[in-house]
Amino acid sequence: MRPRPFGMFPGGLQPGMGGPGAMGFPGMMGGDALSPIRNLDLSDRQRTRLDVIGQELGDTKGDLLGEVAKHNEKLRAIGDEQRRLLQAIADLQRQIAQAESRARARAEELLTEEQRRQVQQPWAPQQMRPPMNPSGPSQRGSRGGGASGGFGGG
Repeated sequence: MRPRPFGMFPGGLQPGMGGPGAMGFPGMMGGDALSPIRNLDLSDRQRTRLDVIGQELGDTKGDLLGEVAKHNEKLRAIGDEQRRLLQAIADLQRQIAQAESRARARAEELLTEEQRRQVQQPWAPQQMRPPMNPSGPSQRGSRGGGASGGFGGG
């Protein structure tokens, strides 16, 4: 009887295929679905047929793992794009904060000393905005657009 190679390929375990103690269940990416059968006392004919089945499985699994790799690459690219977009948003928010700060400083230059003191007081009435007009565009259910409610038709 010839020695039994470990792994799904007739030549044994291939790099990155897992091995004894690999995580997962037989048939998962870290295991060999055929190893329990390979460990049996098989005839040469059974072993030869099992090697063919193992080669077919290896080919199929290789193709499918290639597809998995393509999808993982797409996910990585999406993650990279997401990081770029988040950085762009952070940069824009920083620019907004700087613009607001510059505008505030310029506006405060227009004020008298007394007005500046009033603005600097916490919870100063001048800093509070008037309440929203209940009949304004922010009223719940109002969509604008005339009698049709903004949806066309009528």
